[in-house]
Amino acid sequence: MRSNALVVDQPTHRIHDGSRELDDVPEPGRVVVKVWYCGLCHTDLHEIDNDWSQDGSFYPFIPGHEVIGEVVAIGAKVTTAQAGDVVGIGWQSNCCGQCYACGHGWRNLCRAPEATYAHQNGGFQQYVTCHEAFAIPIPGELQKPETAPLLCGGITVFNPLLEHDVATTDNALVIGMGGLGHLALQFLAQRGNNVAMLTRSPSKLADAQLMGATGFYQSLAQVPPQEFEFIMLTAPANFDLSEILAKLTPHGTVCIVGAVPDKLSFSALELWESEPTICGGGIGDPKNIALMLDFAANHGVEAKTELYAPEQAQDAIQRLRDGAVRYRAVVDFRSVRH
Repeated sequence: MRSNALVVDQPTHRIHDGSRELDDVPEPGRVVVKVWYCGLCHTDLHEIDNDWSQDGSFYPFIPGHEVIGEVVAIGAKVTTAQAGDVVGIGWQSNCCGQCYACGHGWRNLCRAPEATYAHQNGGFQQYVTCHEAFAIPIPGELQKPETAPLLCGGITVFNPLLEHDVATTDNALVIGMGGLGHLALQFLAQRGNNVAMLTRSPSKLADAQLMGATGFYQSLAQVPPQEFEFIMLTAPANFDLSEILAKLTPHGTVCIVGAVPDKLSFSALELWESEPTICGGGIGDPKNIALMLDFAANHGVEAKTELYAPEQAQDAIQRLRDGAVRYRAVVDFRSVRH
């Protein structure tokens, strides 16, 4: 089976047309998915540039890890998927199933995960494979481009709400209204949280209000002290963590999901004074991805997207580099033929 693809040959290089060969019959436990849509995540830029130097990185490679598509082939021992199913695949396409995290139902924290685009080739192509457990059924009303970014960006901001028991009565602050932040705002508002948005872009005020924000700040200096039980940092920028901690109520939680470039620092005294929780979040276990999709379907949560044809993918990548995408970019692969 030949899969037409968009390929990066070397770090920082432009993406170009290419192809790869897939086995006609997938390995046991795995499925082949014909890609309809694939989101473009900021993490794709890190992989294209190899600036994280992750284990398993290789070139040439095919990026993309926010996939929605149709199952077209199944391997032996597959029991939860069949041809014709519409599924989503996120950052992770398999786990070891044997480590401590997998044994406790935290497959997203597996010690030896298989990344959709690092240990194999990703979703910027006609066909991609994954283990059946990571092919998440997509509800009918979500089978559209605006859902693709939920498979990574959406679960990145939704999973901490589950894992850290964020109450719907908590006052929440989202820092950064980009690809992650605009989804965090929607999820929190639809849960019933009183949620404020901090962004340096005043042009996003109207969008924030439409998505459910009840407050709007342009700097941390404007945020009152000890105001929020929950703060989510989504912006991939450097912030003074001590200044953020000062905005938490006692026993409040700050969750860092943005790829902050530099190391964060704070003093032990700040921990003693208010006993905060400082946590992070990446992706989520497949069971939580399914919960997120159900929530999104029931509450109308979706990514605000710019849709690109495959031949426009390099333009989308450059717009993401320039910070010009509002709010997520998705590539439509439905027109790609053998």
